[in-house]
Amino acid sequence: MTRRHISLATSLVAVGLLSCTASSTVVALGIYDGSFTCDSGPLSLHLPATYPELLALGKIKQIADGQVQDYGTYKVTYRGIEFDGLSIIAYVFSNDPNRYLLARAEISDPSWNIAQIKVGQSAKSTLKHEGWSPPADEGVWELDGDTAILSVSIKSGRIVKLTYSCDAE
Repeated sequence: MTRRHISLATSLVAVGLLSCTASSTVVALGIYDGSFTCDSGPLSLHLPATYPELLALGKIKQIADGQVQDYGTYKVTYRGIEFDGLSIIAYVFSNDPNRYLLARAEISDPSWNIAQIKVGQSAKSTLKHEGWSPPADEGVWELDGDTAILSVSIKSGRIVKLTYSCDAE
């Protein structure tokens, strides 16, 4: 791996961490729903089952590898994949090229149809669910599950960004 790739991967991770940190300071409302995970329950993602299918979602702008964990018979790589309006961080496995575990996904463009909700939708009508408090017209609304968090950035009552943080264990 080149120094550029390591630097790029470190930058991607740092930006992701900073955006999580920045988002957490403006959270207007956090709601707990234990049934929510990144791949099931209300507002979940609908991503392909295999890593090659994930890569085929669209034109890739950039792929950057971060930390690699060596388990002797195989390696697990922390990989950032950047499309226009969609950033994914996943763990990929050297012993199974079809397998990946999602760590994070950020959607910032309405053209992505991989979630039950979309960028551009009305936050109040989209995030309406029995037992959930409605979101504010500005700020960040969070849905916390036992193993995942969905942060929804809202501006002028519209969803502008979806950030899924997933327990990839």
